[in-house]
Amino acid sequence: MYRAIIEIQQSCPIWCTQCTLYYPKKWYDATLHRCLFCTFPSPTYHYLLKELEWQFITSGESDRIEYVQEYLRLMKNWCRHHHIEPSKEDRQIEKDMI
Repeated sequence: MYRAIIEIQQSCPIWCTQCTLYYPKKWYDATLHRCLFCTFPSPTYHYLLKELEWQFITSGESDRIEYVQEYLRLMKNWCRHHHIEPSKEDRQIEKDMI
């Protein structure tokens, strides 16, 4: 029973107090009450793409492809919410990552 409660809590999305979007627990910084993307100072689309590799290394995740896909999905959602558009160069970098 306890294990089931823990699994449910870990799968529930958490609300970011800064951008007001919901994120899975691993994409949220509980000490700052912010999502991963809101913890960066003045992030641009290009900066977030460059930060992906470091975030993967520090995450401890083993499946890079799954991590990159989820990171890009959440990043695009965050950028849309903040009206941040990618440049042509950013789109090319993104294609190369996938």
